[in-house]
Amino acid sequence: MKGGGVIKKQLVLLFLSIFTILITGCPWPSTGALKIYIDKNKEKAPAPEGEMDISFYQIICKGPYGSRFKIVKKYDDFERYILIWDLQTGDWEITINAVNSGSEILARDAINTTIFKDQIVEEFAHPLPVDGYGNLDTNIQWDTQSATDPELSAYLVLSKNQNLSPAIL
Repeated sequence: MKGGGVIKKQLVLLFLSIFTILITGCPWPSTGALKIYIDKNKEKAPAPEGEMDISFYQIICKGPYGSRFKIVKKYDDFERYILIWDLQTGDWEITINAVNSGSEILARDAINTTIFKDQIVEEFAHPLPVDGYGNLDTNIQWDTQSATDPELSAYLVLSKNQNLSPAIL
């Protein structure tokens, strides 16, 4: 019987040793967090015949090892930032879309960032109007007696007050 007790002790020590090796030898996934501040005051692209108010933000995340997910945050529920926890450490590509109620993207920004273990990385998004085509209708009236030879011209203007090419009238 004495030999059986020694074998039990050796088995218990063997299992404890294997368990310890497994626990310390297997790396736990390291994660961090991302806090995205979104500038809500940027201009929006005109949506021809569509709604111009942002209804929600769509945040598309692509990370290491094929990690992908999407977050939708209603505009009215959004205040200053979006905090995303438990992101795997490594490089991430984040796309922020400002979308209207008709699911048209009005503005967009993309951020490339690196998530570090046990840290909150802060980034700032400035969604800018998306490129596209559309029509702008306008009605201009003037007094025919005060304007003998009227001429009309228009320019598209960037947000930094830089003129683009003249619009075709």
